[in-house]
Amino acid sequence: MIGCNTIDPLLQVRAGEDYTMVITRRALENTKAQGFDAVEYSHALHWNEEEIAQVRDMTEEIGLVPWSLHAWVGGDVMTAEGASGTQQSLRHAGKVALGLGVGRVVHHTDGSALSGDGRERLKREAEVIRAAWQPGFRYALENMSTLAHMEYVVALVEELGPEIAGICIDSGHANLGDLGAPRALRMAGERLITTHLHDNHGTRDEHLPPGDADIAWEAVAEAIKEINYQGCLMLELTDQPSEERRAAGVVGEIARGAGKAQWLAERAF
Repeated sequence: MIGCNTIDPLLQVRAGEDYTMVITRRALENTKAQGFDAVEYSHALHWNEEEIAQVRDMTEEIGLVPWSLHAWVGGDVMTAEGASGTQQSLRHAGKVALGLGVGRVVHHTDGSALSGDGRERLKREAEVIRAAWQPGFRYALENMSTLAHMEYVVALVEELGPEIAGICIDSGHANLGDLGAPRALRMAGERLITTHLHDNHGTRDEHLPPGDADIAWEAVAEAIKEINYQGCLMLELTDQPSEERRAAGVVGEIARGAGKAQWLAERAF
């Protein structure tokens, strides 16, 4: 399967609650029209139970697989307030995920390295995530740009165990530091449960379609094949483009992304 995060072709997203039912349907229909099989819900945490049920039904009607949900949460787990807030937010994201029928909740970790207080932070973060988890989905912990952070993510997933957590490899983040997307994928190995595939020029998180910038996608395909990943190749393109990019055509970016995702699938699977 290939997939993409929810991107409405007309909406200029300003906040996390922009996605009404009308806009969400339009975004999902465009995702299907561009040739994707699956979807990640990028802005879903504001929906009530009735709206969640509506989105689940419309996703099935349109013919997309509900693959993942982005939690967009995280706080300082070393403080009581931060740990409590993160746990509550993750539990809410899990409830939304279960309602939508997705099996993965993407989460950015608090810790960034195993050095310093990293080991203690990892233990605290594992406690928070474990307490928030509910059967029916897994947290997909996402890498940032450094090798040190990837080592932290791997260690945290090992601490939590495969029932609770796996890894989401974000190719764009990996391209901004000393990690690199192919190495990130190999480090994730059998722990990989989803992806955020997008491109950039190595200086900022542009969320361009794969193939539009500097990432070596042949090497990415080789790494995916090497670790025998069999899940969805999920893209994470921008739903907050500049006015210049909006004028140039976000729909075209989504279409190029679909084409490159299919190209990757043909080489990796």
